[in-house]
Amino acid sequence: MNTLLCYNAYVASYESTSGGSIVDQMESLGISYQHVTPQPMADSVWFWNCTNVPEDLPKYITYMSLDPMKCIGWGLSEEDAKKIIEQQ
Repeated sequence: MNTLLCYNAYVASYESTSGGSIVDQMESLGISYQHVTPQPMADSVWFWNCTNVPEDLPKYITYMSLDPMKCIGWGLSEEDAKKIIEQQ
């Protein structure tokens, strides 16, 4: 199953987070993922094919639904998009 999560760094900056990098914070929640796509213009990071997602997420982490092939050029290469689809 494809689970795409978006970490919103702007919203997280107003929350009390544990510190560390965004990747460290996701891992501290027990979340595993296949690929990370930074979105600097949106001050966010997309985490593709997540597993071990806790039921209660902080409000700065939200679910998204995107077609990886339509994200080529928006931080994903065609090769990365195909790998994400294969893993789904």
